[in-house]
Amino acid sequence: ASDSIEGIYEDIMFFASVLRVPESGVEIVENMKLKIKEFRKIGETIKDKKTVYFEISASPYIYSFGSGVFLNEMIEIIGAKNVLSDHNMWISVSEETIISANPDVIITNVDYIDDPVAEIMSRPGWQNITAIKNKWVYRVDNDVTSHNNHKIIEGLRQMAEAVYPDIFLK
Repeated sequence: ASDSIEGIYEDIMFFASVLRVPESGVEIVENMKLKIKEFRKIGETIKDKKTVYFEISASPYIYSFGSGVFLNEMIEIIGAKNVLSDHNMWISVSEETIISANPDVIITNVDYIDDPVAEIMSRPGWQNITAIKNKWVYRVDNDVTSHNNHKIIEGLRQMAEAVYPDIFLK
């Protein structure tokens, strides 16, 4: 499983080659690159970058990621900053770490509890986090943000609209 967007491109090309449809692989990758370029172009114009905490496993086993993960690249592409980017790869996170990071926006793709947004919003001790105070806690589709394949483009759109709705929801 690839940890980078470039690795995802390579995986797509590999599978297309094995399936003897290399032209389909090229088409998928080129379309992905074009769409990512569009998001990046907008993201690069953002001066006041919001900080983001992206939760992939809910309390009590909070899990997220730092740099070296395609989701971190996606946060950067939309013009934001992962509050855990000083960590590397997939990580278990303490509540204290998130509280002290004080993210502007919280995104979750947790799909195994009924209302992960409400669960995050109601955590004891989290009430002073900027994202909680402003109610900037959003759920994105797990399928398009947890699998390293061509569907990340839809995940990128959902993340962009959650973090910067005034810019990406025009």
